[in-house]
Amino acid sequence: MNKNLGWNNVSSWYDNLVGDEGSEYHRFVIFPAIQKILDREKENIKNLKIIDLACGQGVFCRILRELSIKEITGIDISSSLIRQAKKRGSDNINYVTADVTKLLSQNGNLKYDLKSDYYDYLTIILSIQNISPITPVFKAASKLLKKGGSIIIVMMHPSFRIPQYSNWLFNEKNNRQERIIWKYLESEDIKIITNPGKKASGEKSTFTTHYHRPIKSYINTLSQFNLLTYHIEELITHKKEQKGIKSEVIEKAKKEIPLFMLIVAKKI
Repeated sequence: MNKNLGWNNVSSWYDNLVGDEGSEYHRFVIFPAIQKILDREKENIKNLKIIDLACGQGVFCRILRELSIKEITGIDISSSLIRQAKKRGSDNINYVTADVTKLLSQNGNLKYDLKSDYYDYLTIILSIQNISPITPVFKAASKLLKKGGSIIIVMMHPSFRIPQYSNWLFNEKNNRQERIIWKYLESEDIKIITNPGKKASGEKSTFTTHYHRPIKSYINTLSQFNLLTYHIEELITHKKEQKGIKSEVIEKAKKEIPLFMLIVAKKI
């Protein structure tokens, strides 16, 4: 399937889901976690240059603009999502339509007038699990980052959120909410119906692919390109369970089983 076409077909649905400021998980879980990392740069924050790969409709680029980041670039394969990003405001943001797995030419040079050894941070937010292969992405990331710059990746947790291979189970005998996983180490291409609201929106049903990989695939591939992982966060939901007979144990499980993983690696 043409990757560009797949995301173009669901661009309106995705844009509505994310909106101006991001989904619930963006606003209450993911962006605050990234903000803590950027807070270390408080004195230098207005001088930072940040590139967001697989930027979608530009929600994180807009967050960066609010932080007065000096230079912001967003790249996405979907021309429709880039159009949505520009509609929502492209002042002080450079948007590029491109496949992030193909940012390097055959001779290893960056394309699209992107600069080598230039960016302080490179972000990939909730999209790496929809990208394959990851090797050329991390190779390009290393080329884009200046020495000492960092890549920040946020993904669905590879250990606990594996579509079609993980689920919640309530253990009645032990009065315990459990997370069950029946496949992890083997990589898997999992087809996902991306647009469940197709009838209401008038869009055609389409599939995208979730590329499940074990954690070692990310850490080891980053290290191939001098990107040393030095910080990991495992992020739980912000949502509270409605009061009920099982709510206390379900709440406890939600605080123990993370939804997302955040990885930070520095170019050495």
